[in-house]
Amino acid sequence: MKRKARHSDRESAGLGPRDWTFETAARVERARRPRPLRSRPRKRAAGARPAAPHRYAEVAQPRAWRGPLVIPGRSQVKALAPRVAGLLAVAFWAWLALWVSFSDAYYVSRVEVLGNEFLPAEHLVEQAGVPEGYHIFFVNPVAVRARLLALPGVREAEVRCRLPGRVTLRVVERKPVLQWRVGAEQFWVDEEGVLFPAAGALAEAVTVVEVDRAAREPGERVGADLVRGVQELAALLPEVAEFEYSQAHGLAFRMADGTRVFLGTEELAYRVQVLKRLLAELGTRGSSASEIHLEYRYPVVRP
Repeated sequence: MKRKARHSDRESAGLGPRDWTFETAARVERARRPRPLRSRPRKRAAGARPAAPHRYAEVAQPRAWRGPLVIPGRSQVKALAPRVAGLLAVAFWAWLALWVSFSDAYYVSRVEVLGNEFLPAEHLVEQAGVPEGYHIFFVNPVAVRARLLALPGVREAEVRCRLPGRVTLRVVERKPVLQWRVGAEQFWVDEEGVLFPAAGALAEAVTVVEVDRAAREPGERVGADLVRGVQELAALLPEVAEFEYSQAHGLAFRMADGTRVFLGTEELAYRVQVLKRLLAELGTRGSSASEIHLEYRYPVVRP
């Protein structure tokens, strides 16, 4: 019976034995299936009203997602990791920049001065040029130190910036060892021979009056050898509180009786001994002198 059915199918499809294939068999099988009956739409009479829609009309339902659920694999995660890390880094640096720009901890709120004894702290802060409210990242310690060293009375300076908003100025002032007077101007002199403005009167300090100069500027040098010579004379002649200085005659002083003694600037200890012998000899003779010149090779006594 099966063979007869197959032969009848071939004959109905108009195919010979050689034309029968799996594709034609599937086509024949689909043709043998019963088709569903389709009702034709009824014709509406002329002039008839269309039927009203049913009160329970069907509502279109949202179409459900039928796509596959994609789970990222390990390779995709590795590919996205650098991008995510870059975005996090950009966000962090942006937040840090905003915090540094607007945080009060990064603005100067205090300027501390250390090591000053003669110079006022207000004068040092003004010279440093670091006002309060200035951003601490814009403070240049090298430039601030250079401005402090421009002061003649400052020998060394150090600038440090710390958080929160703190700037420390540490200075080493020049120590005055002499008082130097030129005309009406009063200066102090340190052991290096640097002149700087006097901040008052020094107790038990020797004064040197420069007689052949009209003016001096702070920061000028008179020479460390000259300063040591004056200190040596002050130790040898403690009764003398004021010396004179000139380029022509060097150091000089007036004795209690008004006699002017010129010592020069070299071999001061030897010349002081010569002066003492001359004074003793003049005392034995009962004579006096108005000027004694010891800056030359041989002493000169002028009555």
